[in-house]
Amino acid sequence: MTMRPLGKRYRKVMRLLLEGNSRFAIASKMKLAPRTVYNIVEKLVYLGYIRQVPGTKFPAIYEQLFSPKSILLRRIIRGMVAFYNLLFLLNTLLIYC
Repeated sequence: MTMRPLGKRYRKVMRLLLEGNSRFAIASKMKLAPRTVYNIVEKLVYLGYIRQVPGTKFPAIYEQLFSPKSILLRRIIRGMVAFYNLLFLLNTLLIYC
């Protein structure tokens, strides 16, 4: 399982967001539609690169969770655990059959 690196636009939006800019300000600076910036931010949150600081809503403040390498490591470990659980289940089925 490989994780593609973030594109140039995504990295720039994330950098500006972590500097404290609002989504609308980022859209103005990058000459993008506000909805495009909104979608990029939502995808960054979904992928686990950033999260909204609890208790901040208007304006929302974001923080970086993990580096991309640690996110990849988490996904690999999650896959290994799932594989181990599958092997355990198969072993249990073979013993009792």
